[in-house]
Amino acid sequence: MAEKEETFLKRLAKELAQQAVSFVRPSIPSKTLRTALRAQVFSPGHSSAYIPHYWALYVHDGRGPFGPYRAKFLVWFRDPRNDPRLDNGHQVERFSQVKRLTKEQFAFWLDQNRIAREAGQPVPMIVTKFVKTPQQASKFFENEPGGGMAGFSRVANDVGTPMCRKHFLDFLKPILDLRGSVTI
Repeated sequence: MAEKEETFLKRLAKELAQQAVSFVRPSIPSKTLRTALRAQVFSPGHSSAYIPHYWALYVHDGRGPFGPYRAKFLVWFRDPRNDPRLDNGHQVERFSQVKRLTKEQFAFWLDQNRIAREAGQPVPMIVTKFVKTPQQASKFFENEPGGGMAGFSRVANDVGTPMCRKHFLDFLKPILDLRGSVTI
């Protein structure tokens, strides 16, 4: 592939991926995932909008009932900034980054729960053995009606067609004698 065409295809792929990101972002329910959404060009003509977080799939596809993985309890915090497993409340991206609560941390937050209950406040740490309620799927990357990408093909056409037309005309100029205006 000629260098000029490769450069054009990379530019086109980058522009379409960036358009996809801005198109799908409003349909993502999680603020963390909306913020993490990225455009990436893999090769000329091949790009994608993606989210690096391993758990984005569960938000996208929904989840059924589930229990703890390699633990006795499921634990999460009302305010992620309180969660000692996270980096200042920032969600981890890779499963390998997931930390377990130490016995001391668990005991500390159980005590905080007791204090909150005595004060009539909601507990800061939620502990359960099993989640029975399935989560609704948020099909933000789906093209079907109701999905976050529904209608993107029109946007891609509106963005890509003028770019392709200009590139094609630039390619033809040295070959053809274009004395008048040309409409393609």
